[in-house]
Amino acid sequence: MQHLLTMDQFSCKDFFKLTTKADKYLKGDYKKILQGVDIATLFCEPSTRSRISYTLAASRLGANVIDLKQDYSAVQKGETITDTINTLHAMGFGGVILRHSEPGLPGRVAESVSNNLHIINAGDGCHQHPTQALLDAYTIYKQNFDFKSISIAIVGDVLRSRVARSQVEIFQTLGVKDIRLVVPKVVSLKQAKPGTQLFNNLLEGVSGVNVIIALRGQLERMNRVLAERYLAESTNFIINEKVMAYAASNVILMHPGPMNSGDEIDRSLINDKRCLVLQQVEYGVAVRMALLEMLFHVKH
Repeated sequence: MQHLLTMDQFSCKDFFKLTTKADKYLKGDYKKILQGVDIATLFCEPSTRSRISYTLAASRLGANVIDLKQDYSAVQKGETITDTINTLHAMGFGGVILRHSEPGLPGRVAESVSNNLHIINAGDGCHQHPTQALLDAYTIYKQNFDFKSISIAIVGDVLRSRVARSQVEIFQTLGVKDIRLVVPKVVSLKQAKPGTQLFNNLLEGVSGVNVIIALRGQLERMNRVLAERYLAESTNFIINEKVMAYAASNVILMHPGPMNSGDEIDRSLINDKRCLVLQQVEYGVAVRMALLEMLFHVKH
């Protein structure tokens, strides 16, 4: 694997190979295996968790990480992202971690770069966010769940969520048979994605599930009228203690972030032991370290 662009690149075997490496990194067992490698982060949309997590992961492995800010790059003068990345490669960079609002752009860039340059998709519009899905699956794995026998409810603005799209793909790859998309009617899908069930009622959607993943509303991708309608309806989709009581007794609660506390998850649950939001952030660094090891074909 030269690049990570979409979640459908990952097989079940790949995932469990990644978990073995991530377990090792989570224990602090790592060396500077990327010493001398230059990696650029190019985030053309806002980010805190992903950008810092990628930077920390690469730095812990010894890479030299340069944060290339679009506002100060030649993109502002009309240079294309592809030209920018090819320029970085000519300077000796070995990898580029790219976030962009244009769906599919990382894949198109990857088609035109050298064979020894690695592109990692850190989110492209409403399309994909592969490593967020990987770290979410890893979080579930760390709870000793059997993927083939659990139920997962993804709650919120699934229609515009690149995270949800990647999550559904990796969960299906891992054998999850009961995936529920629980969506306010105002942003509902026309039909369920293949292999999933669609619910517009929160309590019905989470009934008996083992995993609840809350999503924020993608207000920046809505017009004003739709955003107002979504905000009004989304109050009925806040995960609170009543909602958790409808789920399985061993339920866990997750959120890929950024989380608007009180809007998607009731504040009373933020510090609940069933809420694994901070564990997701912690696991994200180890998962990205494992991914970098796999992409750069180095052994620890």
